[in-house]
Amino acid sequence: MFGVALKTVDDWERRGMPIYQRGSYGVPYEIDIAAYWEWSIAREWGVSIQEYRRIELQEEVRRKTEEDRRWAAIEAKHLVRRLTAEVSALRSEVEALKHQQLSK
Repeated sequence: MFGVALKTVDDWERRGMPIYQRGSYGVPYEIDIAAYWEWSIAREWGVSIQEYRRIELQEEVRRKTEEDRRWAAIEAKHLVRRLTAEVSALRSEVEALKHQQLSK
């Protein structure tokens, strides 16, 4: 899958790559691809897997908070539009009632 020699996979394993089941000549390694990518990115960033997970969690919380704020702003904008329309309708009704009272 990775297109690398068995020695490379052995080297990666010695460097901490998570292995589901070790392989040997003629028997393929079984690797959890998600765990591999997590290990690979953490290694690229120069951090432990735990630190990588902490960073990713912080980033996800930041993205979620930003998304929540964006939706709150959109909802507030729609509420203001709806209230503005209702106020306008009420003003029109008040003006109509005034006009009706003055006509009597």
